[in-house]
Amino acid sequence: MGFGDFLYNNFNSERRRKREQVRREAKELRQEAKEILQDAKDLYDDYKDLRGDARQLVNELNNSIRDHNNYKSDLLRELGSEVASTIENFKRFNINSRIINAPNIGENSMPNISLVSLAFSSMPGGNFNPINFLLSSLSDPYEDRTKADKQRDDAEEYFYKVQDAYNELRDTTERLRNTNRFIDDERQMLEQLMNKVRKIMAQLKNAMNRTAHTQTEAKYMNAVCHIAEKIKMSLEQQITDNCGGIQSSYKNCIQQLKKITESIPNQPTITDSSSWLDALIRI
Repeated sequence: MGFGDFLYNNFNSERRRKREQVRREAKELRQEAKEILQDAKDLYDDYKDLRGDARQLVNELNNSIRDHNNYKSDLLRELGSEVASTIENFKRFNINSRIINAPNIGENSMPNISLVSLAFSSMPGGNFNPINFLLSSLSDPYEDRTKADKQRDDAEEYFYKVQDAYNELRDTTERLRNTNRFIDDERQMLEQLMNKVRKIMAQLKNAMNRTAHTQTEAKYMNAVCHIAEKIKMSLEQQITDNCGGIQSSYKNCIQQLKKITESIPNQPTITDSSSWLDALIRI
């Protein structure tokens, strides 16, 4: 380009106006990129806070599962002892229900909730230098605008990666909270169930003092054994998956126990031959 061309390009008002407009557009694009990166940084700070919450929830969930398994193991020991002694007094009815032995509750029964599954590995690396977005290029303004446009696109892509990582961790954290709530609700349900079972067992003990027992009483013993089997079955199931959610097989076990609990009256009477007793055995 000759000196005359240089003068023409720089002093031609229309061409100069277009070049200045392109420079402004490039500047605006860089400013947008800077703002997007700031939003990504703020979101990443939120991500780190949420990651701390997730770690704490994992610890709480593991402790809850350990305590909950121990609690159910104690229930089985109680039922096993009560059922064993009572069944001996109902042999004439040929009740074929075995004594429930509480399984060994050890560390091997704990779920392996890996923090890697908490979306930590999906956190994108920060390969962007914000200073680059602040440097004004002295090259051709059209080329400069193209670079600025790409910088904005890169910043936006990075923001979306941070956003995806945050959303995934948020969903995992909510699953952990839901699982903790699920275990709390299950504990309340089991306490309600055992209150009803203890009332049945007390009446059955009194019935042993008689010289004869009814078939209905024998059915109650079968029902208690059935409940013990369901509790044992829930202990044999893995409660959570590696992301802290409830396993579907475990949900099914607890749903059956919930139906049993709901089917037993608050004040059960062993002389009552209502249909709920047969319904309980079928669950």
